[in-house]
Amino acid sequence: MKRWISMLLLAAAIPFAAYSIPDLPVTSIFAVPWRDARSMGMGGSSLLFSQGYDSFFGNPAGFAQKASLTLGDLSFWGYTPIAPASLQKLQNVLNLVYSDPVEKDAVINELLTTNGVLGGGFSAGLGWAGGGFGLGFSMVSDLGIAGVDFANSSLVARNQLTVVLGLGLPIKLGILRMDLGADVRGFYRLDTHPAQGWAAYDLVNAALGYGGDFEALVQPNSMLTGMGYAFDAGITLKIGPISAGFMARDLFAFYTADIRGMTYLQESSFLPEESYTEVALEPTFTAGLAMRLNESGLVSPSVYAQTSDIQGFIQSAQTMNDIDAILRTMQIGAELRLIRILLMRLGINENLFSLGFGIDLALVRADVAVFLLPSDGLVSGGAGMTARMAVKF
Repeated sequence: MKRWISMLLLAAAIPFAAYSIPDLPVTSIFAVPWRDARSMGMGGSSLLFSQGYDSFFGNPAGFAQKASLTLGDLSFWGYTPIAPASLQKLQNVLNLVYSDPVEKDAVINELLTTNGVLGGGFSAGLGWAGGGFGLGFSMVSDLGIAGVDFANSSLVARNQLTVVLGLGLPIKLGILRMDLGADVRGFYRLDTHPAQGWAAYDLVNAALGYGGDFEALVQPNSMLTGMGYAFDAGITLKIGPISAGFMARDLFAFYTADIRGMTYLQESSFLPEESYTEVALEPTFTAGLAMRLNESGLVSPSVYAQTSDIQGFIQSAQTMNDIDAILRTMQIGAELRLIRILLMRLGINENLFSLGFGIDLALVRADVAVFLLPSDGLVSGGAGMTARMAVKF
């Protein structure tokens, strides 16, 4: 037992040592976003205190909590204006209502101007998480179209297959409960190259059925593809209803990739034979607090607050004169559980609001959310909707 404690304490200390990791010399890429409805309904604020399957994407300290087996977890999301009039226009575009190319381009320009990004994604996975152990598999795919107008827009696609192996350890010290966790992730990435994406206009028109040979248009483009691994580590401390947490993801990441044309990838079933280019995965550090009241009761409220911009938060909080500047560094969320199965959620993600609902039964969990999203570094932020369903034990 002492040996395991020493190993996990070392793993939990990794995030602090990681500030001294030197920058990798070549290309940097961004993480593939996971837009699950539970987290998005709370502004992305709950993953620092993740439990069960969510710990594969959040804090590995969740592996120290109650065990659960997820036989299937499926999410779909879309980046689209959520106003009914805008949704009707988007539906008209998809249904090929606009025969005039000028009219169709004007409508898509309006949607891009309104929302900043159009597109969507999905994720699927399964795994065992909790009881001191985690083993899971997931696939995440995300595609966004952004630009000042449709004619000059870019298409950015990010895809990842991941296998996660993790450990967790709960430690009780009187009234204090400490959960420690760490994991290693092996992954395969497939991303549009260059990072800013492909020219979207002709590709989107062909994909929607407005003319053009989609396959012929795709073939001249390239993807950044390869395999790698990364470590995650985290800790949560709980006294009564109050919890504090810290996690680091993508530590000591090693990822070698190569730029391959679509023709080559299609002929090789998208698996590269060799990869030579080192690609940097920037680690992320998240800290925050949570308060969960009456967790086993019929009415159970919880509140979460976290930041992944720790330096920016500290600088903004030193004066407390600009509340907006502080909120722009934070994710804040609230969840109300009623009769143990119905859930209502509110969230703020860098000053942008979200709303969600869910139902959590013995074997099935379903969640939906609408959200406003800031830019993730590659595509502009905007509004969106997401739905998630899981079968679990």
